[in-house]
Amino acid sequence: MKDRRTKVWAVLVLVGVFLAGALSGTGATLLVVRHKVRTLLEAPAAEIETRGLVLALDRRLRLTDTQRAQVEAIHRKHLPELNRVRRQSEPELAAIRAQASREIRAVLTPQQQPEFDEMAKKFEERRRLMTER
Repeated sequence: MKDRRTKVWAVLVLVGVFLAGALSGTGATLLVVRHKVRTLLEAPAAEIETRGLVLALDRRLRLTDTQRAQVEAIHRKHLPELNRVRRQSEPELAAIRAQASREIRAVLTPQQQPEFDEMAKKFEERRRLMTER
């Protein structure tokens, strides 16, 4: 009887240790993810773009630390030129986006149009915020 109680306690302790480890691991992961997301969202748009590029390349190509640093440096070096071209082409791009929106809206039903208008407005606000950062 005592031997059986000892086994039950041992199993309960092991389960407790396992659960404590799982909970603490989950909590730590959530803290790290929250920090990384907050850091990314608070970064300037250029930094978000650079980090996104490096992350995408790293995920597919498994870059070395040296390669990641080199890719970041190359992207940052060309950012001013990219941004200049984006600013110059923005009026033309805005006109194209507006025309496409008008054409899309024209094929929607009267019930769909208000929802589309709201979606287009939110998309444009996000696009504007990203280019202003």
